[in-house]
Amino acid sequence: MTEASAALAVIKEEKGTGALFRQATDVAGVCGAIVKQTAQKIGDRKYVKVEGWQSIAVTYGCIASSRDVERVPGGYRAIGEVRRMSDQAVLATAEGFIGEDEPVWFGGMDEKGKKHTKRPEYAIRAMVQTRAISRACRSAFAFVVTLIDASLSTTPAEEVPDGGFNDNFHSPATDKAAATKQRLASEKTVEGTATSKPASDAPTHFPNYGKRKAELIAGAKQEDLIFYRKGAERTIADASKSKWHDRERSLIDAIDAELRRQSKGTEAPPPDTSNDNEPPPPTDADAPGH
Repeated sequence: MTEASAALAVIKEEKGTGALFRQATDVAGVCGAIVKQTAQKIGDRKYVKVEGWQSIAVTYGCIASSRDVERVPGGYRAIGEVRRMSDQAVLATAEGFIGEDEPVWFGGMDEKGKKHTKRPEYAIRAMVQTRAISRACRSAFAFVVTLIDASLSTTPAEEVPDGGFNDNFHSPATDKAAATKQRLASEKTVEGTATSKPASDAPTHFPNYGKRKAELIAGAKQEDLIFYRKGAERTIADASKSKWHDRERSLIDAIDAELRRQSKGTEAPPPDTSNDNEPPPPTDADAPGH
């Protein structure tokens, strides 16, 4: 038995706001060592495991448990409860869940490209109970964790994926589908004439100036296509706007491709050289890509 666990004891419940805060501080002092010793580092943060949550509950004179483990659409669920030992009053409940979209448990490829096999059902049912207990304790005692160590996350460790959370994660399947869609778009032909630029390079909308700003290039009237082509040429001719030159060349390519399509594969009509409705040069506010 460690020194921390030997010191674990129920803190007497007190009444009043000040007394409740003192009680929480006492609980943090008594079980803080266990919580920190058992916390798990995942990614760049440390998370409280079920042993830490249970130590807080016991120190408060409570017991945490789970019930109603069941298979539900999309995964497994269980209900966690925190009960006061003195009168069995339920102080908090929460749901634990393991989803079929979690490859570590249900098999499949994770975000690091590692393939997992499906875990045995008993392991899944055990973990969903653990999650339920940790989540119920978090509902009741998250504030105690912040008193123990403000750097500890109150998200239960059992709910955190390997490497921590990654909000920008796209599965390999999603990325592959996106790449295929982009490739098909770039190879798409209209009446046998392919677009002159890949979809990733050629813009599909007019820039943010003029009477057709931000509208689709495809299907636009020839007068509008020429209008914006002239604007792009004027920008390219202006050395002070060199940071937009590549973008404007791509715009010209996209416009010329649409002009050829409308002309059924013949050369694009020569640009109108009149000054009627001449587009203004792009500014920082409405430049290509802004």
